[in-house]
Amino acid sequence: MEKNRQNHGIGKGHDSDSSEHCKSEGEVLRTVERQLDCHLSPEDVDRGDGVTAQVDGIDREKKILCEVNCHIGKLKPSQRDKVAADVLKLVFVDKALGGDWKKVLCFASEEAAVYCQGRSWMSAAIKQMGCEVRVVELRSDTVRRLEEAQNRNARGNTAVKARSSLAALADFAETLPGDPNGRQDGAEQHDHYLFGLPKR
Repeated sequence: MEKNRQNHGIGKGHDSDSSEHCKSEGEVLRTVERQLDCHLSPEDVDRGDGVTAQVDGIDREKKILCEVNCHIGKLKPSQRDKVAADVLKLVFVDKALGGDWKKVLCFASEEAAVYCQGRSWMSAAIKQMGCEVRVVELRSDTVRRLEEAQNRNARGNTAVKARSSLAALADFAETLPGDPNGRQDGAEQHDHYLFGLPKR
């Protein structure tokens, strides 16, 4: 499941954050197992020609495929892209295994599932492709840990962007030509050079 997130372009983040999401995905799958009376386990499904797709949960006996999204809250654009990729994967694996499989897209948050419900084109497409949307209610402590992990990732991404911006600015500064007048005190005497004030 961790490999699956990386293949969809989701940032690796802190190891504990990845572990938290893996645990939560397992909790979602166990709940779906009870609801559908099945046994779901992750698997790399081979189409037979070397092309594989990793699914979060599959029960070959009862022909059930499941993809899990553990985001808490409204989905961001990149997360909506992952949902679309999960739907496409379910359809691909269904066809690779001969068709007529139950395809389930599971969410841990009503807010996240909204993207696939209602009168949106995504909702219509999911129904047209024979996929079912389920929302699983997680334990309150699991939700809290997921939210904390998401906040850590958000802070980390912000810090990375800030460092990247500063690094780009420093690189740009290196390309600027030196002072043609050979001034060595530009920083110390900037008021003099910029505004004509007496040197300090």
